[in-house]
Amino acid sequence: MKVVVQNRVIVAITDVAEIVPGGIYIGNNTIFSDPNVKVYDVSNIPPSVKPLAYLFDDEEGFQPNPAYVPPSSLEDQLKNARGEIDNLERIIKRMNDDQLAFMEDILSMLQ
Repeated sequence: MKVVVQNRVIVAITDVAEIVPGGIYIGNNTIFSDPNVKVYDVSNIPPSVKPLAYLFDDEEGFQPNPAYVPPSSLEDQLKNARGEIDNLERIIKRMNDDQLAFMEDILSMLQ
């Protein structure tokens, strides 16, 4: 297997890694054009190793990526979006209430 690494971060694990004009072709119509990308031929890749979640280099081998943040689930994203919408609705209501109170104050001063 080929391990494609960019700045020590594993960006792909693939059977194919060929140098082509413009970069390194890794299959699935994907070419890495970064000149810093390195390809390692690795015979034994632990099953837990996933792109972005692990680092790799010749000296230290596979290591968990401390900067990796797993993507949130769609359900979590929806909950967050609903929370933001609720918050914005409260802000808009408060702004409308404040504007209404301000207009009432102005009208009472004019009478």
